[in-house]
Amino acid sequence: MKEFQDIADEDLIQMYKRGVKTVDNVLIKRYSKLIYNKSKGYFMDGLESDDLFQEGMIGFYKAIITYKGYENVPFCVFATICINRQLITVIKKAQAGKHSLLNNSVSIDASLQNDSDNIRIIDVLSIPREYEPENIYISNESIRTLVKVAKENLSELEFKILKGYLQAKSYAEIAEEIKTSTKTVDNA
Repeated sequence: MKEFQDIADEDLIQMYKRGVKTVDNVLIKRYSKLIYNKSKGYFMDGLESDDLFQEGMIGFYKAIITYKGYENVPFCVFATICINRQLITVIKKAQAGKHSLLNNSVSIDASLQNDSDNIRIIDVLSIPREYEPENIYISNESIRTLVKVAKENLSELEFKILKGYLQAKSYAEIAEEIKTSTKTVDNA
């Protein structure tokens, strides 16, 4: 890399385009402070400084690829413009409506504000146990087993009455549905 240190940026870019791919590391080393400083000048909720630095690097890489030495414009000026444009573009995209939910969200692991006990949001928003997936599964399996045992051990009439009872129907509704008397429903 020392062999490239005294070569002008514009010449390094020409070398890169001719296939000497290692010169991009020299350019990145030369411009990393500029990229860092440019990325520090921007801020957006939902974008961290590392994200912005990475976007600045993308802008810089685009500058290397597209630089053609227009009207004797130094590469430094061209690279600065490309970096700024990339940063502005990513911020505009982040501000678009489709990203607002993500940008305005709060982590459920975050602590509640003004809370000295370090209680997290997730601790307050706990889900009742009956809605937890494993409990729903266990309940459904228990019901399937109960229905199977009931079908095997009850008469057809008793099973129909049990089914109506489990659906919270009154004796009169069950009797009407299976065309029998309420006394028969009560005795079953």
